[in-house]
Amino acid sequence: MKRRKYHPGNLIPMFRLASKLCKQMRAAGFTDKGVAGVKT
Repeated sequence: MKRRKYHPGNLIPMFRLASKLCKQMRAAGFTDKGVAGVKT
């Protein structure tokens, strides 16, 4: 059986980190749409 690269043990921390970064980006004035270089 092939070992999976992504599993709950590494996906959950990644999503938590992404959520923190998203909040920081919005606090800095960037949109939550992920559009590079566009401030609202």
